[in-house]
Amino acid sequence: MIKTPKEKTLPFAARLPVNAHKQIHSNAKAAGISARAWLTEVILANKTKIIARQKPHPDLSQLVFQVNKAGNNLNQIAKHINELALRGDLSYERARVELDKLLSIEATLKKAVERAS
Repeated sequence: MIKTPKEKTLPFAARLPVNAHKQIHSNAKAAGISARAWLTEVILANKTKIIARQKPHPDLSQLVFQVNKAGNNLNQIAKHINELALRGDLSYERARVELDKLLSIEATLKKAVERAS
């Protein structure tokens, strides 16, 4: 992975009333971003309303884990089908049909993860 240089930052301090400080952090949390990012958007982009990011489904990590396990099983099945075809125990046409079924299952699993993300 290529690392890109981070943009240089400088500190900025301001004294705020307690209520204003709480409101800024509350707004940033509601938007799903840091207070610094929220302030940057409000001040520099002149956005007075920042739309919250969609939070991933709480079970997303478990879904991804299970899909990865299923993907490993699909790869093992595909390997076995290929070995049978190479040995001549399975015709090329039949192997192609079975591999197409595996590809269909894989596509279905990917769609499930995309919908949950």
